[in-house]
Amino acid sequence: MATKKSVGSLKEADLKGKRVFVRVDLNVPLDDNFNITDDTRIRAAVPTIKYLIGSGSKVILASHLGRPKGVMPKFSLKPLVLKLSELLGVEVKMANDCIGEEVAKLVGELPEGGVLLLENVRFYKEEEKNDPEFAKKLASLADLYVNDAFGTAHRAHASTEGVTKYLKPSVAGFLMQKELDYLVGAVSNPKKPFAAIVGGSKVSSKIGVIESLLEKVDLLLLGGGMIYTFYKAQGHGVGSSLVEEDKLDLATSLMEKAKAKGVSLLLPSDVVAADKFAADANSKIVPASGIPDGWMGLDIGPDSIKSFSEALDATKTIIWNGPMEGVTKYLKPSVAGFLMQKELDYLVGAVSNPKKPFAAIVGGSKVSSKIGVIESLLEKVDLLLLGGGMIFTFYKAQGYGVGSSLVEEDKLDLATSLMEKAKAKGVSLLLPSDVVAADKFAADANSKIVPASGIPDGWMGLDIGPDSIKSFNEALDTTKTIIWNGPMGVFEFDKFAAGTEAIAKKLAELSGKGLTTIIGGGDSVAAVEKVGVADKMSHISTGGGASLELLEGKQLPGVLALDDA
Repeated sequence: MATKKSVGSLKEADLKGKRVFVRVDLNVPLDDNFNITDDTRIRAAVPTIKYLIGSGSKVILASHLGRPKGVMPKFSLKPLVLKLSELLGVEVKMANDCIGEEVAKLVGELPEGGVLLLENVRFYKEEEKNDPEFAKKLASLADLYVNDAFGTAHRAHASTEGVTKYLKPSVAGFLMQKELDYLVGAVSNPKKPFAAIVGGSKVSSKIGVIESLLEKVDLLLLGGGMIYTFYKAQGHGVGSSLVEEDKLDLATSLMEKAKAKGVSLLLPSDVVAADKFAADANSKIVPASGIPDGWMGLDIGPDSIKSFSEALDATKTIIWNGPMEGVTKYLKPSVAGFLMQKELDYLVGAVSNPKKPFAAIVGGSKVSSKIGVIESLLEKVDLLLLGGGMIFTFYKAQGYGVGSSLVEEDKLDLATSLMEKAKAKGVSLLLPSDVVAADKFAADANSKIVPASGIPDGWMGLDIGPDSIKSFNEALDTTKTIIWNGPMGVFEFDKFAAGTEAIAKKLAELSGKGLTTIIGGGDSVAAVEKVGVADKMSHISTGGGASLELLEGKQLPGVLALDDA
């Protein structure tokens, strides 16, 4: 592929006052309330847009969202306007369409440095059909074209390919250029020897990748579930491992092609086999050529890691596509990115050196899933507030009536010991004093507020009550650092979301007063996003399970594998 012109190569004179059609990828996930749950793609588009704003361009943004069939409000780009405006530092205008006289009028009113977001281009079926007339209508809005949507670059659609026939220059944005520099540059002009690592579950999904790489690489390492199709093609026993029976001949032909091209094709020599596909499976290391019946290979083994590592030591360029495990053993330097560093700074820092008094709020349905977190926090916090379904195990351990509420009978002694440990450590352990009880587990259940010490038979607690909200809020007012992990009730049902929403709002209020508030991943993140206060928190962890393990004081393999500073 020839080198492409980049927006960075255009002078201010080429851009000032010009209408620039920018195809970006704003296909971000939204929750049921149309809140953005991951703004990574929006942030990735910012450098190009800011460059154009700074150059005095009139910026017209186009994107798709989802797979709409015609005009569907749930796929509108309107929910993205606020976030775009915030990240760009300018007010982004929104069009109700992506073509037509009204849109042309809005473009005409744009000042230099102004930004207009068009409505979802896929509201028109002509977009994906790459209809020339539709492309021409899009192009009529602008003077030149910038494509910064690498994720859609493999599709010839009207806004990605068709429009370029009518707009010149048509150049790559910074994100697109970065992708091209790395991916195309590495393949077209690699430092030799050139190695590729390809993993994944199926050969069928990687045929094109493997065939293309065999034309270019010196060394090809295969891993993941696909290797068992290659093993079976060689006549090896693969047990219950994943095999694509209809791809055995293909696997054979790929191995023959590698040999003919002089490419060293390296398959694992040993694997970690399991007796079932589960995290708690029994496992053992076996030769790749003989996986026992009833067992399946789920990872490459230590001998394979060693041989792969030695092979990669001899290379200068490496491309990796697909899971294989243990990749940080091969690639150095391996460092923490800004997001990873932020997670470590907040989660480790908050636990090891918090501003006092230090409070933790722990919710969730079961004590068993939070044992490690609670035990670890009892060594560090001054105040521990418990909510969610787990509280009924604590209540029953104290002899209270819990009706039909969720109780882990085998954890009653544990609940008692945790309360005793809190007392011995001088930690104030606060349980709700009242709850919202329901006559069934359903959004439309009948409900009533009852004392936590006496839930009627046939009823179950599904949220903390108003007195509990008040006492929790008063307790939190005395703190300086707060970690929250787990909802206070079944917040997915509006009738039982008040406790969780109240805690979210309280933490937002305290953040505004300078307190450190940390949301520890999982449902707690969903809760603050649902309430619309996510941006008010000091830190929201992107990792659910990972944040839990950090709070438990565990070492994370993905962090341990990184180079020490």
